[in-house]
Amino acid sequence: MTAVHADTKISHADGAVPGAIALFVDNVILAFGGLTVLNGISLNVRMGELLALIGPNGAGKTSVLNCISGLYRPSSGRIRVGDTDITGFKPDRVARLGVSRTFQHGELFPQMSVIDNLLTARHARIDTAAFSEIFRTRAARREEERHRTHVEGVLKFVELERYRDAIAGDLSFGQQKIVGFARALAAEPSVLLLDEPSAGLSRDDREGLA
Repeated sequence: MTAVHADTKISHADGAVPGAIALFVDNVILAFGGLTVLNGISLNVRMGELLALIGPNGAGKTSVLNCISGLYRPSSGRIRVGDTDITGFKPDRVARLGVSRTFQHGELFPQMSVIDNLLTARHARIDTAAFSEIFRTRAARREEERHRTHVEGVLKFVELERYRDAIAGDLSFGQQKIVGFARALAAEPSVLLLDEPSAGLSRDDREGLA
């Protein structure tokens, strides 16, 4: 497995310092019993930078993302997002620090609409108290409208507005992959992890994703 830095730069989040380290992985080892899946993986990504992990099936690319996003706990080594050591953090804590990801097979909520799938990505950014949410106060309604407006913009960006009310499980595989990408974007991440985002897509879907 090889880590390749792309020449292309992307815009950074508001308040982010260009060139600052966004993600730092230091000598991560992951083992299950006697099987070593990752053996001393190290990489770093700066704000606005693209990094690709290249390797054959079984090389451990998804395992690296699982360690970063908190699905796996490394056997040793350290992982930092910005200045925060997230090694061993659970996925919800990692997400609250601005890490968002896609999955190879979409992993959507199949019985929910497309827009509701995207709204789940906004959970970490809800500012209203539980009391306001339960009793649907004016503040809670304003907050919901703010998040709904944001995800509507994301749907427009990925050109899926016409599917906003469609049930996610009824979409084609390619459309579900793009919805998964849109959901990751909806979280406004500082670190975006894409797990084989174009795998299984048609040529038209790949061009649309690009």
